[in-house]
Amino acid sequence: MTDAGRKAVIKRKFGRYGGTVAGIAAIFLSTMFFIMPDTSSESVKASLLRCADNVIPVIFPFTVASNLFSASGVSDFVNEALSRPFRFLFGMRRGASAVLSGLLFGFPIGALAASKLFSGGKITKAECERLLCFACAASPPYPVLAVGRALFGSALSGFLIWSSQAAVSLSVGILLNLIRPLGDADLPPEREDSDISRVSLPRVLTKAVSDASGVMISVCGAVVFFSLSSDVISAAISGFSDNAYITLAVKSIFEFTSGCASSAALYGAGEISFASAMFFAGLSVGTSGFSVMCQTDSVVGSAGDLNIYPYIASKLASGVLTGVICFAAAEIFPCFSESAPASLIGEAVNYVASQRLFSIIFALLAVFLSFLSLLIKYRPCKKQKKGVK
Repeated sequence: MTDAGRKAVIKRKFGRYGGTVAGIAAIFLSTMFFIMPDTSSESVKASLLRCADNVIPVIFPFTVASNLFSASGVSDFVNEALSRPFRFLFGMRRGASAVLSGLLFGFPIGALAASKLFSGGKITKAECERLLCFACAASPPYPVLAVGRALFGSALSGFLIWSSQAAVSLSVGILLNLIRPLGDADLPPEREDSDISRVSLPRVLTKAVSDASGVMISVCGAVVFFSLSSDVISAAISGFSDNAYITLAVKSIFEFTSGCASSAALYGAGEISFASAMFFAGLSVGTSGFSVMCQTDSVVGSAGDLNIYPYIASKLASGVLTGVICFAAAEIFPCFSESAPASLIGEAVNYVASQRLFSIIFALLAVFLSFLSLLIKYRPCKKQKKGVK
């Protein structure tokens, strides 16, 4: 059977059973929401506050900047400058800008950058599906500041989580290239990038902001729903079993922010060891949860009929590997647990301020580079027109 036939069979099977699973999940969650109204309302309130305090201030500027990158040509410059090492490591001619966006700006910016390259015809469908497997990661401020400093009281432990998931993500891309390299038919032909100097600057800015607003709605909706689902399911499980690890596993798989917060809370209460807490925090960040997976599917859905299942499988594997690395490092090196998780509210306030500062600096730099690229490409076009006249 060919690869196309195998993909068609897998898609048909998932489509057949997906509706049944979705129906069962809808009935179960609706029943739980009705039985536990207090838990549901408190979870929604907490999720909305989390979106207002953490999600929107960080992701929105980067989403606008990513759209400007794509329109101004900065991403094209990065892709061309890093084309040789990127081809050597990952077997693709373009896509370095998506990987860098994912590692620096976090999800779903990496997926958004990959979908922009695909919709613009600069990478193929096979390349975009491959990029999604290792270009979607957490930005440094969240693991280092939110998880490490604010929750565990040690920025060093947060840096361990971020560096582990970044190394695992890049390793996944390299392994995929070694195990299943893309053929010449999956790579786009060599061509020069189109001239973007004719694009209207006000139109580019308006579209960048409107697209980013749409992404924010889908992101916050996914955060609220999956946080609510994880809280309700965890509450239902607690009625039958008080095993903390089961609750952590559910929260980590559904919504990664809830998984990180729960692992730190249980560690602070002395119910689990620091190494176990680091495992579940690494699992949460490395997997990114069903919430981010659905956000990614929503972001790339408009680009075309992409197969999202390799991305889901790679993130699940990345989460487990990240958790194992964090667990081993916490067991071997006691320096990661030197600071106790105390004064979490004060640290959380400092985190929010620092994270917003990170967002402002990165966003201003991105907008400056985008405007600079537009001006550089626009001025020669004007001179050439005057010369022709």
